[in-house]
Amino acid sequence: MAINENIKRLRLQKGLSQSKLAEMAQASLHTIFRAENNKTSLNVALLKRIAEALGVSVDDLLRGPVEERWVLEIKVADSKEEVI
Repeated sequence: MAINENIKRLRLQKGLSQSKLAEMAQASLHTIFRAENNKTSLNVALLKRIAEALGVSVDDLLRGPVEERWVLEIKVADSKEEVI
């Protein structure tokens, strides 16, 4: 999931308008609108403020919900087992 989709999803989950999120993150409404529509790049300071306003980490904004992340499991065969 892209960062713009994460911002919008989290904002809606919190029941916030774009205007309210902008106020909480000390950003303009135009910036939040453009961020959610993937029309601008966000600097680190603004990412931190948006994450704080939404009650999540910057990592959550960048990577999306934990349940949607890929998990890689590596199993090592026991030395007594025959590996085919």
